[in-house]
Amino acid sequence: MQKRYHSKGVQIIEDYIRRHPEQAFDAGTLIQDMHEQGKAADRATIYRTLDRMTRDRRLLAFHPDHTDRLFYQSAMEGESCHKHLHARCRGCGRIIHLENPFAENFLRRVLEAYGFDVMTDSSSLSGYCRECRAR
Repeated sequence: MQKRYHSKGVQIIEDYIRRHPEQAFDAGTLIQDMHEQGKAADRATIYRTLDRMTRDRRLLAFHPDHTDRLFYQSAMEGESCHKHLHARCRGCGRIIHLENPFAENFLRRVLEAYGFDVMTDSSSLSGYCRECRAR
């Protein structure tokens, strides 16, 4: 097994994710936050770490509507995050985990009615959260 080096750059990224557990972000947002915090890590470290954390299922990765940029969101609660749908707010970027019986029922009904098995690890619904709709 290959030992992973836990560099200062990796720690900075993990700290950002801990501070923003429900916020979607891209590498540019992460870099900007690091500059504001007076911290630094080279871009290669950032991209390597984001890729590794996605492969390790610690992050969800997705392309939002109308963009080529890759966004990430914490999946720190573990494996279960890859077994349910997510709702992503187009306004603030918040990710809402849809784990209740309604969402599970919806997935089952899509399978039954259309023969379509939704891959929850890379699927999300898009819309506006309660706070953004109230603005």
